[in-house]
Amino acid sequence: MNNLISVENLKFSYDAGGAFIIDGVSFKINHGETVSIMGPNGAGKSTLLLALVGILKDYSGSIEISGRKLKDFDEKTLYKTVNLVFQNPENQLFCDTVEEEILFALKNLGVSKDGAVEKLNFYAASLGLEKFMKLEPQHLSFGQKKRLALASVMVIEPEVLMLDEPSSNLDYSSKLKLIETLAGFKKAKIIVTQDIHFALAVSERLIYMENGSLIYDGGFDADNLKRKCGSIYKEISDFKGLAAARGL
Repeated sequence: MNNLISVENLKFSYDAGGAFIIDGVSFKINHGETVSIMGPNGAGKSTLLLALVGILKDYSGSIEISGRKLKDFDEKTLYKTVNLVFQNPENQLFCDTVEEEILFALKNLGVSKDGAVEKLNFYAASLGLEKFMKLEPQHLSFGQKKRLALASVMVIEPEVLMLDEPSSNLDYSSKLKLIETLAGFKKAKIIVTQDIHFALAVSERLIYMENGSLIYDGGFDADNLKRKCGSIYKEISDFKGLAAARGL
């Protein structure tokens, strides 16, 4: 299978000559694959997303999408190919209404009015935003703002959807809605999360980082995970045991 994303020996530092925030990271992701990235604070997870989406450019190593170097993409093509939902929705909401926020990218990409309205209705319904369409985003709760930020990116339907802590500050029902929505989105997804239960629900593969380095890359049941990330392995095992005991 041809790789959608190929990252080779990626290194990045915010200061010239300073410590690497990303230090020699390499991995590949296939079309339609969902990967969760976990690790302690300061591991380089969010910085990695910023590099993968083209926001951070002064890195060494290689990032390729479908065999093409990330740095060779023009801005519009890159926008349609990889896109990121930030951890804090305030960083990407700026339109006057919820409806305008979801439609904004589609208008800029030249999507027809009928096509844009169809996508608007689908993703608003998928994320429970229908009744808020005429509201100003600033009047939404934080969790609702997170769902709006997600809708405004998902509506583009990029080949790679990246999400930074998408389940944080969501109530239980909103989290279930998010899991369902992501399951129906068949493009590749890269998800940074601290929530192991959420990671288990949405992804089949785990990348674990520490101090800018990739410590583990594989499935959630592998022996290698137990050896390299014992605490994560125990949390997964405990959760699966509890779920089995409850017949879930």
